[in-house]
Amino acid sequence: MKKTQLLILLGGLLLLFDGCQKDNIVTIDPVVVEDADDDIANTSFTQTVYVAFSESSNASVTGTNDDFAVIVSGNHVTLVYSGDEYVMYELSGTATDGCFKLYSSRKQALALNGLNLTNPNGAVIDIQGGRTFVLLSEENALSGGAATTDDSENYTLFSEGSLVFCGSGSLDVTNSGAGCKGISCNSNGSFTNGTVSVTVTGNNTSSKSAKAIKFDGNLVFTGGKVVAKSTAHEGIEAKGTITINGGEIYSYSQSDDAFNSGGDFTISGGYVYGQSAGNDGLDANGNCYIKGGVLYAIGSRSPEVAIDANSEGGYKLYVEGGTLVAIGGLESGSSLSQSCYQASSWSQSTWYALTVGSTTYAFKTPSSGGTPLVVSGASTPTLTSDVSASGGTAYFEGLFYEDATVSGGSSVSLSSYTGSNGGGGGPGGGGHGPF
Repeated sequence: MKKTQLLILLGGLLLLFDGCQKDNIVTIDPVVVEDADDDIANTSFTQTVYVAFSESSNASVTGTNDDFAVIVSGNHVTLVYSGDEYVMYELSGTATDGCFKLYSSRKQALALNGLNLTNPNGAVIDIQGGRTFVLLSEENALSGGAATTDDSENYTLFSEGSLVFCGSGSLDVTNSGAGCKGISCNSNGSFTNGTVSVTVTGNNTSSKSAKAIKFDGNLVFTGGKVVAKSTAHEGIEAKGTITINGGEIYSYSQSDDAFNSGGDFTISGGYVYGQSAGNDGLDANGNCYIKGGVLYAIGSRSPEVAIDANSEGGYKLYVEGGTLVAIGGLESGSSLSQSCYQASSWSQSTWYALTVGSTTYAFKTPSSGGTPLVVSGASTPTLTSDVSASGGTAYFEGLFYEDATVSGGSSVSLSSYTGSNGGGGGPGGGGHGPF
């Protein structure tokens, strides 16, 4: 964005500013990503602006200069930056009626340092501009309110430019508004470190979908922990590709896909959990590649499956590596270069043990889902039902353990699985209601 455009924008803000509850001030065109490197250490931030929210007074803003326009109304803060520096914005404090909106064309960092911010009537953080690192320190919480008449306010955290989540802290994002999203971005996204939890409990509307995490570009996971839960639509959606190379990612949807990619979906590492009570666990509108990592996917009853690729469009699911547990089967016509095996039936809400080589995994089955139960690993696996498990490393909200110590149970007979019979009837034990 040119400086002249920012001056025009500032004039509009001074005339029309009414907090962060409406975005009817100006329209800013999307910017081109300046740097494809997702490592925040490769960017030198030469200026820091501090924004402190408070329940007992107006928010305070310090560290600005003549390149900034600053507007504060209670705990609703808008900053317009027209300079050329890379700026770090540190947000802290608590407010139950506040928000932060930033207009800037530069790459920047948003450092959340013990921030607890709620906006009952709209967006909590709105970044109109360039690439943004979300640097997490301490525990942080953002809570968005009900949907407004302004489409751009239907989210808790929004960015026009790409978002990179990093740091050692945590962020809890919630929204209960109809048609609202937790995290929404018009560009690419990357999760590299930290813990991010997003819960969306609102219903869809006639024109808006309530999704936990939505990116219009590509989405990459390389580290950290991400938990996404949605009652009405996808848990995690990217209009482009989804690539998982590391980290722990948990996504649950009550009614739609847990994961949905507009293009290819690739898992090469990390720990991935996708469960849908009403659709596919993982859904790729391009090819889906399982190359490594640990994946526990759960789909609802036929015709939905645990892992779906766009076979109607000529694409495929490729299982080439990793450790896999799939309740609901795999997309028909899958290419299984790593052997897969199926159990003839499975029991609901039951602990199972899967052993692959020297590693034993313990996992709990859901209260409903499709058949068959499919497993795969680097060597021929064994499966045991109704076990007692202790110890090990917990993943997926305590539903899955690695290196667990197991005892008891009954051996489960496994047969070769070709990928042509996914999405059958219900599991043994009956019952297919919501979780």
